[in-house]
Amino acid sequence: KGLKIWIWCLLKATHKHQSFLIGRTKVELQPGEFICGSNKAATELGVAKTTFWNWLNFLEQEGKVELKKNAKFTLVYIKNWERYQHVWDAGGTVSRTQVERWVGTYNKANNTDNVKNDSCNVEKFKKLEPQPEPFVIYQGKRITNIAELIQLKKEGKIYYDSKNEKWYPQE
Repeated sequence: KGLKIWIWCLLKATHKHQSFLIGRTKVELQPGEFICGSNKAATELGVAKTTFWNWLNFLEQEGKVELKKNAKFTLVYIKNWERYQHVWDAGGTVSRTQVERWVGTYNKANNTDNVKNDSCNVEKFKKLEPQPEPFVIYQGKRITNIAELIQLKKEGKIYYDSKNEKWYPQE
């Protein structure tokens, strides 16, 4: 059940900045965030409300998510969200990840967006091809270690252009 809830969280997270109203409250979501209510989440996942909260709190304790709760909803932030999203290819560009493909396929089939997803049918996505090993060519060297790729980004040696959806070395 924990893995199911973790994957559900990854699928629910927004992929770009979004803002909308919930009642009279303006909510702004950054990539890697989503909002949920416990009743709807438990129904979507087919688990008890307490089971959902126990696992979500466990994910927070493990450092996978950060939760901001209020009376109406909970904002969930996926820590290190980029780590789960981008796959570098030999040219230093980013191809869509399995999760992005799942969400895109689901959204097209249901004509909706990430914030308004009502359910997620994992069976629809089982036939997708596996992702190739992530890597980037940096200074003539093929880098395949995710931790090293993240470190390059932190050091400012590579950057992501969200408009073009590509990674580039800093000049």
